[in-house]
Order: sequence, then C-alpha cells, then structure tokens
Amino acid sequence: MKASLVAVPLIALLLALPITANAAIAPVSPLPNALVTAQQPTFKWSLGEGEFSSLIRVSRAGAVDSEGVLLQNNSSILSEEPAMSARSYTVPKSQWSFSKGTYFWQALGYTADYQQQLVMPPVKFVVPTVLKFSGVRQRVAANSASGDLQAEFVGFTTGNLDKSCIIKLTVKRGAKVVYVQTRKQSCAAGGYRAAIFMNWPNNTVPKGTPVTATLALSGGGKTVTTPVMRFKTP
Repeated sequence: MKASLVAVPLIALLLALPITANAAIAPVSPLPNALVTAQQPTFKWSLGEGEFSSLIRVSRAGAVDSEGVLLQNNSSILSEEPAMSARSYTVPKSQWSFSKGTYFWQALGYTADYQQQLVMPPVKFVVPTVLKFSGVRQRVAANSASGDLQAEFVGFTTGNLDKSCIIKLTVKRGAKVVYVQTRKQSCAAGGYRAAIFMNWPNNTVPKGTPVTATLALSGGGKTVTTPVMRFKTP
C-alpha cells in the first residue's frame, strides 16, 4: 500500500520555491547505506535555526527531478507532510511495511521566510532479509486420515519478503535422515505471524526410538533453523 496524504496545493507551492543546497537539513537516521530491520522505521533529520519541515519522501528508486527531489512514480512508497516543527516521522503500520530491498528517503523543508526550499539529497538504506521462528514445539496427535499417532510440529514464522519462503522439516535417527518434508510458507512483510503445521507420519522407525527434528526456513538469500527437538517416535 502506498501512502500519499499530502496537501497537494501546499506541496505544489513549496516545490515551486527556489532551491538551496543548505547543509542545515541533514539526515540523522537512517544514515547512508544503513541496515534497517524495522518494518515501520523512524526517519529523523536535522534543520537549522528557524527552518521548518515540509515533506518526507521514500522510494524504491533514487531518481530525482531537476531540483533534486525524489520523483513520484511507481517506485514511490510514501510522500507525507509532517508537522512543520517535526524532526522525525514513523511510518504507520496501516500505511506501509518495509520488505527486503533497497530504498531511498529524503526530507524537505523551507526557510523561516518561506522564500527558499531546503532539499536533503536522497539517502540510500537497505532492509535486509528478516526470518524468524517463534513458539515452535513438537507434539503427538492422531493423523486425521488414518487415526494413527504421528509427530507434529507447530509454531509460527515471521518475515519481510514479498513472496513465500520454504520451510523444511528434517527428522534424523542418529546421523541418518529418515524423513524430509518441504512446503511453501508465508514470510510476508508486515509483522504478521504465519502458523506452522508440519507432520511426520512415521511408518519406518520402531515406536519409542529416540530421534531428532529441526525446522529450517529459507528465503531472500537467508536460512534460519530451530534448535534441535529430541523425542521418541510415537
């Protein structure tokens, strides 16, 4: 979802003002090439004495117009008008959740007499892949089709990808792999937890045999693994 809650007439007026490369408006956070793991980051900037904020823009591309202002196009994430006294802006979860990728942000302002617009050069930052397990546990339950007892693995995953990732269950008897199951798993941005359900309908290992199991989550060039779960076959 792209946010665009800007008061258009005011912004049009401000963008028409003369530009000044004033060093007083400068990024505080994120700084150039920073790694940002928060899906709702806070952007902070500084201004000189008597200067005001007018606009913050974030885009997936760093293209700018002739005055150095980030272009409004299909790569735009948001264009917001903060309070004039603001020196920071936190992206609401209802508007946008930052997924893995490269982004550019920019703050604009104007002088106290409104005669000059202040333009901060776009700042590049990177959101790395974030994949997490939570609440993962092993349990024994009856198979819904056969009624036989089976090992089940439940819990949740969270991520910040634009597409599904892969979850993999590996069961071992000692060093020998006795079962592998893979499937797609939601790892979408937004901080949403996706439920896990993996099962092992054992029909090869004797009941009561000590085994181990792990879950691995892969996507966006990253893999995370649960701690080893130890149990006996049902």
